[in-house]
Amino acid sequence: MLGAAIGMFMRMIRKADLNITTAEWVGLSSRIDPPVVQTKAVLASTDPVALDYHAAKYVLFPNSRISLHNPDYEKGPLREYLEKCAEHGGGILDERYVAVKSYDFGTSKFQDDADLVVIGEKQWGSDPKTLLKYMLLRYAPWLLGLIGRTGTLFTISL
Repeated sequence: MLGAAIGMFMRMIRKADLNITTAEWVGLSSRIDPPVVQTKAVLASTDPVALDYHAAKYVLFPNSRISLHNPDYEKGPLREYLEKCAEHGGGILDERYVAVKSYDFGTSKFQDDADLVVIGEKQWGSDPKTLLKYMLLRYAPWLLGLIGRTGTLFTISL
């Protein structure tokens, strides 16, 4: 598992003094292809687990609404990755123990906890394959619920 390997590396080899996530653009189903969202966000932390958790919960997931991007989804791979990294590398996964200071340059003031979600402007692109990928990732839990009740719904081959 990648999370455990990264956690081990941080504990035994080197842990960065400062971790920075530049989320100017956030890919919703791919790192490089649309649909994307321009969030204009930069995040920094001394704890890489807390940073990844915060970025996923308040930047990625609110824009994508894909359950795989929700760090609080207990059965998701992201949650497992973060748990293993925290377990092996000593990071903090529980946001109750993380002090967040968020500054909005647009309003020139610090934000309250209720204002932490960053919603950006979506750019959908025009590639049907990447749009279909996003739609499948976004609506797969709903589709799987239908399949579970009614048998086979459909098959897609890309």
